[in-house]
Amino acid sequence: MEPYRPFIDQIAYKLHAAKKKKLDKEVKASFLELFYTNIPFGEQMVQLGTCLTYTTASVVKFFMGETKNISYPRLSCGL
Repeated sequence: MEPYRPFIDQIAYKLHAAKKKKLDKEVKASFLELFYTNIPFGEQMVQLGTCLTYTTASVVKFFMGETKNISYPRLSCGL
């Protein structure tokens, strides 16, 4: 799931910059909110949690030989 790593890294970087070093409720909430963040996927904006489902389904289709492509979110600078 490396295509999704930049989203987690961005939160981790912001938390580090804010000197957040404990995994408290506020920090956990920051990571959970990510699943409800809209990101570009194809031509639409979709919640990241839904994007994970789309990518997983495309990986299954790839391994079953139904497609030659795997669907990933579009990344842009300044997430």
